[in-house]
Amino acid sequence: MDDKTVKADLMVVQLDRARTALAEAKTIGETKKIMDMAHAAQIYARRQQLGEEAMAYALAIKIEALRKLGEILEVTPRHVGGKPLTHGKGLGKPDTLEELGISYRTSTLAQHLAAMPAEQFEQVREGVQTVSEAMKTVRAAKTKAARGELAQTANAMPRDKRWHLSTADIQTHTTSKRFDYIITDPPYLKEYLHLYDVLAKRALDWLEPDGLLVVMCGQSYLAQIYALMAKHLSYYWTGCYLTPGQPTPLRARQVNTTWKPLLMFTKPDGNYKGKIFGDVFKSDSNDKRLHEWGQSESGMSAIVSGICSPGTTILDPFLGAGTTGVAAIRHGCLFTGFDVDAECVKLSHARITNDTATTR
Repeated sequence: MDDKTVKADLMVVQLDRARTALAEAKTIGETKKIMDMAHAAQIYARRQQLGEEAMAYALAIKIEALRKLGEILEVTPRHVGGKPLTHGKGLGKPDTLEELGISYRTSTLAQHLAAMPAEQFEQVREGVQTVSEAMKTVRAAKTKAARGELAQTANAMPRDKRWHLSTADIQTHTTSKRFDYIITDPPYLKEYLHLYDVLAKRALDWLEPDGLLVVMCGQSYLAQIYALMAKHLSYYWTGCYLTPGQPTPLRARQVNTTWKPLLMFTKPDGNYKGKIFGDVFKSDSNDKRLHEWGQSESGMSAIVSGICSPGTTILDPFLGAGTTGVAAIRHGCLFTGFDVDAECVKLSHARITNDTATTR
């Protein structure tokens, strides 16, 4: 029997004892001691090159200890805040996490693991190779569950209650609602450039703290549009909307263009937490039947379904012919749209009403 095998066997014996002790642990201190021991064993196994199996066993014990820690934390009285009690022993106040030697990140992960059903926890424990990976897995599961709840809520609503349209001017319109997404397509001509400034300013009130503004625009005045919107919002990303067919000639620029920018912004203190999305969206047709600046249903559906989860809320303050609304409702989102042109609003209302009736 070689030296590495002996070391691995001894480590497994120690971990077996730790697992037995973990089952009997009653306090945060006892549980943390086992968790730290498993962490040290994992490092030791890696440095001594004792093999993947030994490292995986140590990690499994550590994750089990984290779950036990979460269970204990759930029933432990919370500190009311303020400075740590460096001399507070015996004063009847619970220790802070800092005094217990537990970081906020560790506490959060532990409580998420504790809240998992046993079967789901087993999948996490067996399927990860690091604690960081476990944290990502837990967050992904939590996000998936939240999105599922959103979708169920939206699906429970009658289809004709999932959308609202009105005639309004973006410069004066007020609403107490906040939205997960603003997805819109303002006019591109130079005379309308000021509307991008207005849109960004109004988005401060209309976006959720973790919301995202997605605005389609032309390339001719792209630099000015970035500058106007960045006065109010934080730049997030630029997507590419591919347009089909022959390139569109822009004679004033001597350019044949086949795409449009999708500018994405968040609130200055925002933290977008929506789903991960690709940044190229493709339309399979042009559609100017209902509005001279209209986009195709396939193109707007690619944007909405690519970025938004069912159940989320979408605002379009440049409603036009209502293509964004059609795409949003088909995807199971809740939609609000308005336009300064009353005829466009009437057309959109008829279009969305007809679409919801034929796609039930």
